[in-house]
Amino acid sequence: MTGKFSSCGFDENTYRSAVEDEDMMATGIRFRSFHFEVEGLPNGMNALHRMCADNQPASVQLLINQDGLNINTCGICRMSPLFAAAQEGREEVVRALLARPGVAGSQSTSVGAIPLHAAATYGHAEVVRALLAHSPGTSL
Repeated sequence: MTGKFSSCGFDENTYRSAVEDEDMMATGIRFRSFHFEVEGLPNGMNALHRMCADNQPASVQLLINQDGLNINTCGICRMSPLFAAAQEGREEVVRALLARPGVAGSQSTSVGAIPLHAAATYGHAEVVRALLAHSPGTSL
């Protein structure tokens, strides 16, 4: 994992601990800063995007429970973490994000797609159901 992170307080050991504790109660891990980048992520994605896309629900939960984190942060193409999770069919991650106050369930990308579009396009039926339950007035 060496060289994967450039950070202000988030190091490869913290990352490894969060990932290794995926199936455990890892609530003791505290991240000191969210101003970091993970090398090699496309389109301005950050660590929350990566954890959402890679189906790391415990890590996502740790990240979204931190004060000051913008859960609707977007990369260059305006892809939110919720969109990344929906596109990959990560139902547990999608539900965790939707449970957070202030999550923008219908935030669109630069081409006008919303998380519901991504989930439906890739055939992720359970994610579609979760998104529709969160925003019942949303339509494709």
